[in-house]
Amino acid sequence: MKDWQYSYNPQTNKFDYSESERKQSIRSTEVRIRPLRVGVCGSDIKQILRKDPNPQIGHEWVGIIEGVGDKVKNFLVNEIVISLAHIACEKCELCLKQKYEQCNNRLLLGHQNKSVLSSSIILQESDLLKVPQHLELNDISLFEVAFIGDSAFEGAQSIGLNNLHNDCIVFGAGPIGIFTALSLKHRGFNVTIVEKRKNRLNIAKKVGLNSLHLAEAMIDNSHHNFYDAVFDCSGDNSGSGAINLLPNYVKTKGIVVIVGKYTKAQIPETLFERKSLRLTWVANHEKNVFQNTIKFWTPIINQYTDHLTHTYDLGDINLAFEDAIEGKNLKNLIKVSKHENT
Repeated sequence: MKDWQYSYNPQTNKFDYSESERKQSIRSTEVRIRPLRVGVCGSDIKQILRKDPNPQIGHEWVGIIEGVGDKVKNFLVNEIVISLAHIACEKCELCLKQKYEQCNNRLLLGHQNKSVLSSSIILQESDLLKVPQHLELNDISLFEVAFIGDSAFEGAQSIGLNNLHNDCIVFGAGPIGIFTALSLKHRGFNVTIVEKRKNRLNIAKKVGLNSLHLAEAMIDNSHHNFYDAVFDCSGDNSGSGAINLLPNYVKTKGIVVIVGKYTKAQIPETLFERKSLRLTWVANHEKNVFQNTIKFWTPIINQYTDHLTHTYDLGDINLAFEDAIEGKNLKNLIKVSKHENT
């Protein structure tokens, strides 16, 4: 039997297809999964734009189990599953003792031979998450993004967000920004989302969010010093995003949550200190929060799927990434399996 896999070639800026004989067998605690959907994440795009020689691409995904090890207890063949984005390294002391769930050296899915842009992938049972089997694959594909939005909400709670803090503003209407806003809205908060791209503002409006163009938010003083909490989902790994604007919108002693990723931006410490702002980051991705996300969003996720996703066939994989780079759609999904039987 042959396996196939796509790998990114930085010299051509394309994904190349390759085949190899399937030789790897599963161990007692492992599960072999056939990927069905893979979402294109903003972090994938960043690696491609940087032309990283070994990018770790593909951690928003859905698959179907094809085989389980003899010690696997909680998953069955033909069950639809997803996984954590950061998986056990399988090399540290804890992993060598088969305590994979305690691994402190987790690696982003997509490293080495752990690619979901392939015919199969083998993961530890502890890295998998159960999902409702009745949901559509595209619905399930959004759980990872919803999880980051919920993690932003959990982070805000950890530094004091409660029902007395009703007014929240979210900067950045990408997938994570929209789900951060939706996470707050569905929990009873008043939310405004700010974005400079018109197509993203239109999508935010279609899913029922109060949307505001960045220029309007900057000019209209009624938004300044008004919000109890501000969420920054605009980080782009290299530029400054909205980080320097955040203190202008939140009240004194307000809450600030940094969700987007930064490498070069600097926090305007004087502005944060002057208003006694409380600040936290979304960094640790906790499995229990992800499990709560699946439970919370299962009844309502399908009302957002068609507005937020665009699906590409496997043969159009390069187009899916090109369109993502150009921002043509909010969340691009690739139908990875050539023969879906679900």
